[in-house]
Amino acid sequence: MQKWGKTSRGKQRWLCMSCQRSSIRKRTDTKEFFLRKEFIKWLTGNATLKEIALRRKISKRTIIRYFKPLWSHAHKPLMTVSSDRYVLICDGVYIYKRECCVLIARTKLSVISWKFTQYESTQSWKIFFQKLKKPYAVVCDGQKGMLLAIRTLWSTTRIQRCLAHLIRSEQTYLTKKPKTKAGKELVLLLKRLSLIWTRRQKRRWIRSYWNVFNRYASLLKERSYLKRPNGTTTWWYTHRHLRSAYYLIKHSLAEMFVYVGHYDIPRTTNHVEGGINSRLKELLHRHRGLRIQKKKVLISQFLITKCH
Repeated sequence: MQKWGKTSRGKQRWLCMSCQRSSIRKRTDTKEFFLRKEFIKWLTGNATLKEIALRRKISKRTIIRYFKPLWSHAHKPLMTVSSDRYVLICDGVYIYKRECCVLIARTKLSVISWKFTQYESTQSWKIFFQKLKKPYAVVCDGQKGMLLAIRTLWSTTRIQRCLAHLIRSEQTYLTKKPKTKAGKELVLLLKRLSLIWTRRQKRRWIRSYWNVFNRYASLLKERSYLKRPNGTTTWWYTHRHLRSAYYLIKHSLAEMFVYVGHYDIPRTTNHVEGGINSRLKELLHRHRGLRIQKKKVLISQFLITKCH
């Protein structure tokens, strides 16, 4: 056999010297390998179906037909953690309204596990965490179901609330330019929150918070009353948004500064939010229109690339 030019699709043609017949060699193993490679490149990269079809010198409909059997295979998480003392960073991303969610757990280096569920709840987080090794600390956004699951399964594990999520939640209550003096003082405290790295700075910040909280304690307790036509009276806190902002910090103080003195614990969930969630949402937007099952394959293919 000797080389005898190439076909119109760029494949090598071979000539048999004895029978003078030319043919091409077909290897299903290499074909599947390169086809899966193109499939992953299309799912997790920026190449379009048209570009892939032009590169392989076939039609777009043909490449869609080639990709069809690959949709049935979704990667499973590896779940390999060698260290006994490791920090877990967790978050959940909704991939279809409030009907399908993916729970993601990673270390500072790589993704270790994920799970598809209907929504973020205590039970779904418990099932997810039961398959993981007990971590030294967990960094999370403070979702109630997740916090309850962590405290139930791993009572001795430290919890670090994401400061970026906390500040964002405070801004929804206070806005960026509050009108009340109590709101303005709390905003000034929040601006100093990102500058805290030492135990001394931590103690000063907590002391400043309690001073402001005690100064406006009576304001936060003010109530408004309304007498209904049937004779009953109802009430609510007059400054309920301001009260929610102050009490959110009060209930989170024990979990806000765990990173101080422990430099291996990040203070935000940016490893998941920026490194995974942002790209994941971008890919879901690029491939909008896919059914939920295909979206799960897309997410699995992307997350497996983040495992090392």
